[in-house]
Amino acid sequence: MYGKNLPALSKVACTVLSQPVCASAAERNWSIYGSIKTDRRNRMRHSVSDRLVYCHEALQLRIKRTKAGYKEPAVKWESDSDSDENNSDNEEDLMV
Repeated sequence: MYGKNLPALSKVACTVLSQPVCASAAERNWSIYGSIKTDRRNRMRHSVSDRLVYCHEALQLRIKRTKAGYKEPAVKWESDSDSDENNSDNEEDLMV
């Protein structure tokens, strides 16, 4: 049939095209963004809304794992590598 002359390309095409297409994770993210960034919060920076979506998803994952009986060991953080010293509690960054 097709791809008889190009076996490597045929194999890659079959692998790529056999993966299921699912947009539910993206739809869920857009829904969360929609509930966080409303008309009243339209001046919120994109980085702030990204952090809020990440926190929401992390909290939901933690709740699911706790309900399933998973217990996380407590680990002390030495430093927060995501934050920098210039990211203090500015009113512009925390505008909600």
